[in-house]
Amino acid sequence: MTDILVLSQKDVEELLTMKDAIEAMEEVFAASSNGLAESGGVVQIAASKYGGGWAAKPGYLMDKGYVGVKLGCYYPGNASRNIPTHLASILLSDARNGMPLAVLDGLVITTMRTGAAGGAAAKHLARKDSKTVGVLGTGTQGKIQLLALKDLFKLKAAKAYSPDKGRRAAYAKEMTKEMGIPVKAVGSAEEAVRDADIVIAATPSKIPVVKDSWIGEGVHINGIGADGLGKKELEGKTYKRSKLVTDKLSVAMTKGLFEESDVYAELGEVVSGKKKGRETSGELTIFDSTGIGIQDVATSAIVYERAKKSGKGKWVEFL
Repeated sequence: MTDILVLSQKDVEELLTMKDAIEAMEEVFAASSNGLAESGGVVQIAASKYGGGWAAKPGYLMDKGYVGVKLGCYYPGNASRNIPTHLASILLSDARNGMPLAVLDGLVITTMRTGAAGGAAAKHLARKDSKTVGVLGTGTQGKIQLLALKDLFKLKAAKAYSPDKGRRAAYAKEMTKEMGIPVKAVGSAEEAVRDADIVIAATPSKIPVVKDSWIGEGVHINGIGADGLGKKELEGKTYKRSKLVTDKLSVAMTKGLFEESDVYAELGEVVSGKKKGRETSGELTIFDSTGIGIQDVATSAIVYERAKKSGKGKWVEFL
């Protein structure tokens, strides 16, 4: 008989660190650029009858011997039912024989791998002497993206903006404690962005929230919120004057944010050294994040391997 390991949200939280996740993102993006990791296309399922929507993201790690798929959903109406609006689960299998290995909660993994991708991008694209961060969006990604920078840069301060005054105040209080630096809530997007060395855009906006005129020389931007068609956080002219890096070009191009000719490289090409990251202190660099299946599988593999060693999770007879 074959057992499968079931790992809860709590298990994942206890087994995965941001340092691990950043290292995993560097490894898997480099593997992708060398043809050793592959993400399939995203399958979208509209469950409009029930007020929700689904997306399935597969990934194949040839060098590690894992195949997996994440099934995630968004049901905004769940907020009134005291159920999370975002939910996800991941099936991890053995690429060598097709046997299922584990089922994992995907919500924490999604959060961590997205934050870690932003951290890995900033590591290679932001100025090494970056000291200040401007954050637009004070939700989950606004938090995790800032936390991903904590051990990569000697940050001195951060500024955060959300249209909701209460949310931005709560964010500033929480993140000041988490980061160990002053995190100030500010009254406008412009105030958050002006003079920041690194800008995190993590909003669901459908119109630009960052004006090109606010962005000076030498800035790095992690564009996180515009992860699908119809969303837009930056002006077109900002992409055109930047060194623009995507997680995966073919996926990024489905969003309609920029032209293919605007893209300098995929993150894997930069991490693997095939293309240079930041070359001058005055460059404007952007990482455009969409999120692809290999990120979920790579992170799940770490959690699975650690769980086997630590004894966490629950083994269930499956086959």
